[in-house]
Amino acid sequence: MKIDASFTIEQTYTDEFGEIDPETLAAAGQIWLKASSRALSVLSDEQACHTLLMKACADVTRKRAEDSAAIENLSAYLFQTWRRLLLHELEKKNGHRRREEEMAELRPPAPDSDADALDRKIRIQQILNRADELTRRILEYRKIGFTFPEIGEKLGQNPDVLRATFHKQIKKLMKQFALDD
Repeated sequence: MKIDASFTIEQTYTDEFGEIDPETLAAAGQIWLKASSRALSVLSDEQACHTLLMKACADVTRKRAEDSAAIENLSAYLFQTWRRLLLHELEKKNGHRRREEEMAELRPPAPDSDADALDRKIRIQQILNRADELTRRILEYRKIGFTFPEIGEKLGQNPDVLRATFHKQIKKLMKQFALDD
């Protein structure tokens, strides 16, 4: 992001993340080279770096509107805000990768025949039919790589409670099917 010195913004403008004031945008221009080189080494994605920086700008603008005296060094504060967002993005990316690896390990071996595959699909559907709505929703989110904190945020519930409830329901379903066999 190159900031042209002749270009000035007289008032705030609204980005997809909220309002951004001109001073914060100018500070973003000052830290861009450092931020983009770090993001490229961590995420390998300059566009993601720019997006995170604009989100940080909006966050800092909101903070400055609440208490402008709280931020003494705008560039440093903006850079730290951006670093926290980058770390969160990296943790999310790594978490999804770990979940994909875990799910790959849990997948059953390839079926010997079409009949085995059909039998397995029927069995899975029977299990899902016995699960309650919350367990089915959590399972769907987990299948696509969401973590329990992300699911908790989407459902507006405590992620630790969701995790405990989910595992309890899975054990209950496993016992039911063990009795059916």
